[in-house]
Amino acid sequence: MKQKNTNTAMLLTAVAILFSILTACHNQTSPNSESVKERVSQESSRQIPPGWTLHKNNIYSIAYPQSMEIRDEKSKYQQDLNQAGLPSSDGNTVIFQQKGLNEKESDAYTQYIRVMITPTEGNKGDFLKANEEYGSLPDYNNYAELQAWGEMNRNIKDFLFSMILHNCQRLDGTYSVVKPTSSAEVGFIWEKIGNEYAINTHYIRNREIGEGQVRADIYFFQNDSQAIIIVASCPADEYDKTWSEILRPMIQSFRWAHVYR
Repeated sequence: MKQKNTNTAMLLTAVAILFSILTACHNQTSPNSESVKERVSQESSRQIPPGWTLHKNNIYSIAYPQSMEIRDEKSKYQQDLNQAGLPSSDGNTVIFQQKGLNEKESDAYTQYIRVMITPTEGNKGDFLKANEEYGSLPDYNNYAELQAWGEMNRNIKDFLFSMILHNCQRLDGTYSVVKPTSSAEVGFIWEKIGNEYAINTHYIRNREIGEGQVRADIYFFQNDSQAIIIVASCPADEYDKTWSEILRPMIQSFRWAHVYR
């Protein structure tokens, strides 16, 4: 997966715009929603698999297994990426990868797994509350609510597809995405992680080196003045096993450092 600093900055701006739209749509349907802000620690509600390591900063925390490592931006592997025209990620993005890749150990090249986490900071009210979920159907007798709900879903699909294209753009400007092929084909759900919700979708792309395809899941977490994008990917033909043993436990271990109510 490529990290393009300028594109990432533009993408994070788009995240802010998207959640502003979602908040506006929600305000049309729930004008009396709670506006009081409370900081709530999330550490006590998490179960970490035995032997896993907890990565923690002042925005979020997430656990990862012994078979993975955090990419070192000064590593031999990143130097190879730089020479290939792929710059280092910005300072906020953290990338988890198969263990040994930093030092270019031969065994690491027989595997492929990535979890990339990119946070963005906004202002109070820029994003949805972490515990708000908008997956329920609207009141079909309420035209304003129905219209807001439809606009929200279209906006989410359009944004998710732009994110997919961003992740699948090659250096020559073409795209490696196999499906979805348009925003209309994008499917998404609101998934509960801990006590909070995230928007989840996935896509399939061709591998850039060798044959086969990659399956990637995108998660959007929101927390009033904060938003986080997580992209978790692995070979499509290994997805079921890797998802159940590594990727899903990692996603489920995600917690905000503080939740704003």
